[in-house]
Amino acid sequence: MVGKWHRALAISLVLNACVPSEQALQPQDTFRTPSAPFSSTTRVDPARFSGSWRVTAAFASSEGTLPPVQLQIAASATGLRVEQGGWMIPAGIYASRMPGRFSRQGGPEIWLLWVDDDWRTAAMASPDGRLGWIMERGPQAADRQKAAREILDWMGFDLGKLRKVAQ
Repeated sequence: MVGKWHRALAISLVLNACVPSEQALQPQDTFRTPSAPFSSTTRVDPARFSGSWRVTAAFASSEGTLPPVQLQIAASATGLRVEQGGWMIPAGIYASRMPGRFSRQGGPEIWLLWVDDDWRTAAMASPDGRLGWIMERGPQAADRQKAAREILDWMGFDLGKLRKVAQ
């Protein structure tokens, strides 16, 4: 019986070592150069923003692939309502004080940096550079992913810390 318990413990420890720790997923440091330009897009349409999004890449201190994140977003009277969030953007109401800039009481300010013309791929980040991610809906396209990465790079993000998210 002791042998089975030791084997189960060893397997559990190995499996846990393969998953990034919650601390590694939480924003520890800034992932961008503070002196780099930073702006939100003014092309914001909460109705077009509404729907299911899957995060395809996010900034994290950990190495390797991050766990899957599905977001469910809806338009609200004051901005956006994140109905299903993830570790980078918890569920709640995000008021918009300026186009493309959203904040939740007690939470981070999140800016929509770029979205493609058909609202299939978007890059979002916090002005302090502690959060940033690329999200998609529908089939992932290399050209749109490249454009989102280029925007994040131009805004001073360290693309070496941009991690793939399991799909």
